[in-house]
Amino acid sequence: MSYRPLDWAPLAETDPLPGDPQAIWDEAARLRDMAAEVQDQIAALRGIGEVDLVGEYVEELFASAEDVAKKLDLVRDRYVKVAGYLNQWAGELDDLQRRTLAALDNALDAERLLQRDAHADLPGVIPSGYLGAHLVEPAEAPALAMLAKARQDLQRVLDEATARDRHWGRVIGDAIDDKLTDHWRDHLHHWVERNHRWLKDLSTGLGWATTIAAVGAMAFPPAGAAVLALSAANLAIHGTEALGGEKGALFEAGLDIAGIASFGAGKLISRGLDRGFEATRAAAATAASGEAGAAQEAAIAAAKHTAEDATRPVLEREAARMDAFRMERQIGKVESDAAKEIIERPAANISFREGLAAGSREDAHLINDTELLAKEFPNDARVHAAAAQVHAWKIAGRANWMPATALDLGDKTAKYMPYARAYKRFEDRYVLSGGEFYE
Repeated sequence: MSYRPLDWAPLAETDPLPGDPQAIWDEAARLRDMAAEVQDQIAALRGIGEVDLVGEYVEELFASAEDVAKKLDLVRDRYVKVAGYLNQWAGELDDLQRRTLAALDNALDAERLLQRDAHADLPGVIPSGYLGAHLVEPAEAPALAMLAKARQDLQRVLDEATARDRHWGRVIGDAIDDKLTDHWRDHLHHWVERNHRWLKDLSTGLGWATTIAAVGAMAFPPAGAAVLALSAANLAIHGTEALGGEKGALFEAGLDIAGIASFGAGKLISRGLDRGFEATRAAAATAASGEAGAAQEAAIAAAKHTAEDATRPVLEREAARMDAFRMERQIGKVESDAAKEIIERPAANISFREGLAAGSREDAHLINDTELLAKEFPNDARVHAAAAQVHAWKIAGRANWMPATALDLGDKTAKYMPYARAYKRFEDRYVLSGGEFYE
């Protein structure tokens, strides 16, 4: 690699055109050597056809050898073309870098003529104690013009370097895209490599949007559809990256699958809670109806006893008889009203903590109302049997969403936490996703 200074003042803060032409020449030489090796293999394969062989397999052997040789011809041509292009690009890069050095020398000469610190006049920096302190003297004008020209020369070199870099990238890409068919995963791998940055940014944004939507779904259940859609989109991205060989993508895809599975399990748990609550409420309504009916029958019996008590005044006995008759006619309504009060009872208020523990406000209401009914009818076996189902779904719900949420947030914040290296080691060694430790 040709010498490149570390200090580029007053033109730039760092090397404006880094790169190693010698490394590119070395790569071109390596490709030429590989082309020579492939040529030797081609000659060996075609030499098979010159061997005097007999047998039923001979014709098929010759045909297979020739087919492989034709494919290797394309491989050799690919290596030769790319090596040639790399040679040309390395030569151009070397020339462009020499021109940047010439621009730097001119800029330093101008600064020496001006007798000032080159670092005080970097592009975009107001020179300390110079331009702000006095007007430009006529004798300084040529030196300032020399500095301006040096900067213009550097910019022209950089613009040319950008254009040539794109040109050689395009022609090398065309050389690689020949008739030699790569495996579909090779094409996918190249595409993922070229688009890695925006895919990573998109998946990160979708991940946080999914988490925010999941939190919102706790209070507004219809937002769950957005959670599923966002998770599916992220899985598609990570799945594509994993098939393309992107390190770490397999683990991220696994997290997406776990998230979707957790979402599906949450829906199943919500349905279980709803069915359990409905069964508990129906049993409670039946119990309330029975209790109301029993209380009414006890009142009827008491009224009849008063009506039949000969020691009581006639008017009192007649009033008791009329009360018993009225209550007998209303017993059905009393039982129905008691059951209706249970069925139509509005949901009780819940705290934020209860909603968070349940995973959603909707599920928290089902759990809370079930527990209240169980307390209201402590001696009814059917109510408690139905409530036990709700309790089981409540435990399943916590076991579902709490670990999934902790893993999601832990993965998103891992590289900012003290456990970053241990977590990354878990990804690399136990999930077989590849990648390097966080620095």
